[in-house]
Amino acid sequence: MARAGASGPKVTEKTIGRALRALVLENELLSVTVLVDQGADIHCLVYKPKNVDVMWKYPFAVREPGVGPPPCGDSSMQWLSHYRGGWQLIFPNFGPPVEYKGAPLPFHGEAARTAWEVDSIDADSTSAQVCLHVELLRTPFRIERVLSLQQGQPVLSLRETITNLGPERMEAMWGHHPAFGAPLLSADSFLDVPADTVITDDVTEGAHYDLPKGRVWSWPHVRDKHGQSVDLSRMPAPGSRHSYLVWLKDLRESWYALTNPVLGLGAGIVWDGSVLPYVCMYIEAGGLQGYPYYGRCYHAMIEPNSSYPAIGLTNVIQTTGTQIGFDPGQRRTVELRAVIYEGSEHVSSIDRQGGVRRAGA
Repeated sequence: MARAGASGPKVTEKTIGRALRALVLENELLSVTVLVDQGADIHCLVYKPKNVDVMWKYPFAVREPGVGPPPCGDSSMQWLSHYRGGWQLIFPNFGPPVEYKGAPLPFHGEAARTAWEVDSIDADSTSAQVCLHVELLRTPFRIERVLSLQQGQPVLSLRETITNLGPERMEAMWGHHPAFGAPLLSADSFLDVPADTVITDDVTEGAHYDLPKGRVWSWPHVRDKHGQSVDLSRMPAPGSRHSYLVWLKDLRESWYALTNPVLGLGAGIVWDGSVLPYVCMYIEAGGLQGYPYYGRCYHAMIEPNSSYPAIGLTNVIQTTGTQIGFDPGQRRTVELRAVIYEGSEHVSSIDRQGGVRRAGA
C-alpha cells in the first residue's frame, strides 16, 4: 500500500522474503528501503536518475528473522547470519559481546537486531516521513527515529532520539554503520573528510589487516606493515586484498563525502559531531580470507561513532572512557543527513541541510 500526495513523495509498505516488513520512502530523486523488522536498517539508498544503489549488500545468503531454526553460534554469528549490508544503528554496544550491569549485551548492540514499531507514516505533495520506535529488552532505553525526504532534494534526513527510561545512570556506545559498495565504490573513488588524525586499530585481531596496530598518523597518509606509503583517501581496487581498519578523530567538521569521478556520483553524510565525534573506517577489498567473507567482499564502511575503539562497552569504559552517559530520564538526539550528488570534483564541505560545496567553488 502506498501513501502519497497527488504527485509528490510517497511511502510504500512491502514485504521482503516471507515476512520481513519494510517501508520504501521515495521522491523523484531517491528511493530508501527501511527494514522495519530488522533494526530499522536502511537497506537500499537508490539515486534514481542513475539507478544506482550506493549501499553495499552482503554477498551470501542471509537468514530472515523468525523464519526457520535460529542459526548456531554466539551473538556475532547471529549478527552475521542476518546481516544484509546497508546501514545499521549500533547501540548500546559496539564490538564483541560484553556484560554490563548484569545484562549480556550482544555483538554490535541490540538495536540493529530488533523489530521496530511504526508510529506514523505521512506523505503529501512536498514530503514523506516515517516515525518508528523500539524499546530495548536488556537495557532501559527507548529509541525514536524519524526518516524523511523532501520533494526535489537528494537528501535523506534522519533524526534519532534515545531516552534512558530507568532510574539509574546508563552508559552506552552509539554509532551508525553504513556500508558503501560498487558501483559507487571503485579504484577511482576518493574520500573527503575534514579529519586531522588517524589511529590504526590496536585491538582487532586479523593478519589480513594491512596496517600496523596502534599507530597515530596525520590524515590521510599512513604506512603499511611493510613500510609502504598508503593514502587512505584513495579507495583500493576490488580483489586487491587490502583491508584497512582505522579510527578518525579531531574532525574540524562532522561530514564526509565518497566520490566516484568516473561514475560522476558521490554520497556524503553530515551529522552532529558533539554526540558522534569519531569515525570508524573499515575498507575491505578481499583481504579477509575464510569465514565470514572468503575474500569476496568489497565495501567501505565509514561510521560516525560516539566512542572508540570497537571493543565492547565495558572495555571502552575501562580504557578510552569515550562512552556516552545517560542520566535517569535523559534524552539525547542526533541528526544525520545522507546526500547523493552528481559531479567528479572533490568536496570541500557539506552543510547541516545536506548542501554540498565543491573544492575551489
